[in-house]
Amino acid sequence: MSSRLLQQLDGHVRELRGSLTALLAGVGLDPAKPQEVARRLGLDKSLTWKISKIIRTTDIEAMRHVPGTAALDLLLNASGRAGAAPDVVR
Repeated sequence: MSSRLLQQLDGHVRELRGSLTALLAGVGLDPAKPQEVARRLGLDKSLTWKISKIIRTTDIEAMRHVPGTAALDLLLNASGRAGAAPDVVR
């Protein structure tokens, strides 16, 4: 893989990590506690484990844990219902 492609991918991973961190922080949840996130948001624990892994993994290896669009929609909708600011959910 080219150096430029790796840099771009790393940038996208950091952006995703920051967005997910802000989303969970917006509803007062700790990404290091995926079972609590699942319970409080009413989500499947495997989804919240993936989100936790993305946030806590510091390299592009996190990409292998990115859930599909439908699962991300569930996370966004649940976070919005739990009180996350609309601009953070967007």
